[in-house]
Amino acid sequence: MFKWTVYSLLTTVAALIFFLIGMLAVLRAADAQSGFVCMPQSDMRAFLFNDFRETLRVRLVNQRGIIHELYASPDGSWTMTYYHASGLLCTGSTGKGYEDNPPMMMPPPPKEAES
Repeated sequence: MFKWTVYSLLTTVAALIFFLIGMLAVLRAADAQSGFVCMPQSDMRAFLFNDFRETLRVRLVNQRGIIHELYASPDGSWTMTYYHASGLLCTGSTGKGYEDNPPMMMPPPPKEAES
């Protein structure tokens, strides 16, 4: 039977602590590489405007009830955001080439023939 000594107990605890610190570092690195940024809405709007000159262009709600917002700048950069369950606004995707197009006009309905 294995007898725990102070030395073996301390080395086991130290190994466990180093393992947990290593796992935490790996998880933080994976989160940082995901590229998602989350912050309160007012902070996100200020960040997008101050750093990229992007302003809110479109707000929509998808079928699952998640609110998305599209921010774009005059030079064409854009950021799609969504509201996280925590209430924070998070970046979802970014890109270049946004153009403001006028809304498409629907043709008038055909007139009914008068009898």
